[in-house]
Amino acid sequence: MIPALALRHWKLLASGLVLALLLIWGGIGWNRAGHWKHTAQDCQVKSKLAAEANARAKAQQELAYKQKAEQADERYQEGLAAADDRVAEYIRTHRVRTVYRSAPEASSGSGSQGTDAPGEATIVDAVAVSEEDIRTCTENTRRLMEAKDWAATLNVQIPSPAQ
Repeated sequence: MIPALALRHWKLLASGLVLALLLIWGGIGWNRAGHWKHTAQDCQVKSKLAAEANARAKAQQELAYKQKAEQADERYQEGLAAADDRVAEYIRTHRVRTVYRSAPEASSGSGSQGTDAPGEATIVDAVAVSEEDIRTCTENTRRLMEAKDWAATLNVQIPSPAQ
């Protein structure tokens, strides 16, 4: 009896079977869409978390560099003060002074007198550098030394002059 019914209504059974397959396939497709939707949302959340973590790490690194720069500035100011003291002492002890003679002196053995007139300065064979130039050179040297020391704290290889 069932086979006779199936033979008579085969079109109806075939369309029912196609409809069932379509519903199953649609359900699987629907579930796949949900899966991909959740996967995309998970990726967005993970991406946002990674970006926030990177921003925090960058902020921490910038803070560390800022602190190192402030420490370098403090060392620079301290070193500059000490260098200024040393420069002032150097200038005081190495200042070129002209010598004034009150009267011409006779040189011993030659019988000739000195050529300098009273009140004139004698010529000194020396190189004179202005006080301002010495201070400028000292400040620039301190700045460069401190910049080298600061760069060494950044984990950067600095070649030595001998290399």
